[in-house]
Amino acid sequence: MSIIIICFIKKLFYIMIEDLEPIKLSDVAKNLAASLEINPSAITNLIEGNEIVVLDDNLDADSVLITSQGLSNLTKTVLSEVKAYHSLHPIRPAMPKEELRTRMGIHQDVFDDLLVYLSKKEFLMTSSLSVHMPDHQTKLTPEENDQKNNFLELISVNPFPPKQSLPGKDLLD
Repeated sequence: MSIIIICFIKKLFYIMIEDLEPIKLSDVAKNLAASLEINPSAITNLIEGNEIVVLDDNLDADSVLITSQGLSNLTKTVLSEVKAYHSLHPIRPAMPKEELRTRMGIHQDVFDDLLVYLSKKEFLMTSSLSVHMPDHQTKLTPEENDQKNNFLELISVNPFPPKQSLPGKDLLD
């Protein structure tokens, strides 16, 4: 294959990935014209040139591809969403993954690979159902801390609630 054709195919792959990112390699193949086969060397050249990133460890049909710029933009958006969640809910330990995925509008398979990638890069901490920023700690406001201390003091003085008549007890008598 001539160098011009290889460069053309490489550019075509880049444009397609950029337009549809993040996208699985198998979906790149589906979106190409039937007569044009995927050229593994063109994809490899894009990866080696840091023009596109593979979110998982192995390059196969299920690999998620994204341009370096697209990944940078997506990472900023994800981190911004998680930080905003922490600001809005400072005493919650983490953001539910599904809430983040819904806000991002990303397909589940692609989202899972993205979270694994961001976790490996230590941008996010993940668990089976949630994500949080590595430096996030639950914090009570001074007012909430006072309420907590007052409550703990009350139950330390009288750990059992006072006996009260049951509602509706007079109806039974």
